[in-house]
Amino acid sequence: MVSICGAYEFFVGGRDGWVPDPSEAYNHWAERNRFLVNDRLIFKYNKEEDSVLVVSHEKFNSCNTTDPYLRLDGGYSVFDLGRSGPFFFISGNKTRCDSGEKLVIVVLATRTSKNSPPPPRSRPSPAPTPRSDSNPPTRKATPPTLFPSNSSSSAPSSSSVLRVPEIVSFGVVALVMVGAFP
Repeated sequence: MVSICGAYEFFVGGRDGWVPDPSEAYNHWAERNRFLVNDRLIFKYNKEEDSVLVVSHEKFNSCNTTDPYLRLDGGYSVFDLGRSGPFFFISGNKTRCDSGEKLVIVVLATRTSKNSPPPPRSRPSPAPTPRSDSNPPTRKATPPTLFPSNSSSSAPSSSSVLRVPEIVSFGVVALVMVGAFP
């Protein structure tokens, strides 16, 4: 494993590389590792005898080497894991694939920085109240407001009312300006 700018490069099969009888089964090797978006897989193999195919789950199960999504055949191939989810790799040599030269990689979600703010949480909408009449309500709901605590009057003027989303935006901007977030 090699780290480059937060992403890792994994040599598939370790020292053995992409071979018919690795010292550790490929899927066992994959289970020991955690793959994230932007990581890279490096396949080393004899280009005269083998290749790597990226295929569907169905073609993976049957070792079907026809019409792969992608064929890697240079002897030293790099595959970028550009999304989360499963990837299925088989040998381009059907006999080798049938003998176990195949690999499933499951890529986890994108890494996040420890200093980044958590994603905003959405509030679930309350369930609508059943109504007996068929006319919808005619009043529009007003957004919640927050009044400044130093207000001298009991009802603030319209210029001193800040809506909650404006306060949240202002707070995030203020934190960015003082260097709380990169």
